Amino acid sequence: MTKYKLIIESTKKVFFTDIYDTMEAAEADRDTYGRQARFENEDLDHPISTSITAVNVIDCTPTWSNLLALMLTVYAENYKKGKERNNTDLEQEFKNMARAADMWNEHVKETETAKA
Repeated sequence: MTKYKLIIESTKKVFFTDIYDTMEAAEADRDTYGRQARFENEDLDHPISTSITAVNVIDCTPTWSNLLALMLTVYAENYKKGKERNNTDLEQEFKNMARAADMWNEHVKETETAKA
């Protein structure tokens, strides 16, 4: 996935940096924050420079399905202190929630990709 990184800096200081979904959004903030940086730049011997660079972003968002085993283990450890519990219903609810969350997240990613 390509995003755009905006950096506004002088040789002494980075005034602003952020990542944007579109080049247009990065350019709009370059104008806004560039003016602010020029105003804040007390040492005029070090001019302000701006750059917008296309960067590839790796999505490392964990899925709920991958987190399910950890969540159940934590739950069991917190509540097992001498108590017998039947977690079958709870496990099924966690699985249903995880599956629904993963389907929703995939839908959102597909929608964002289609808009780009």
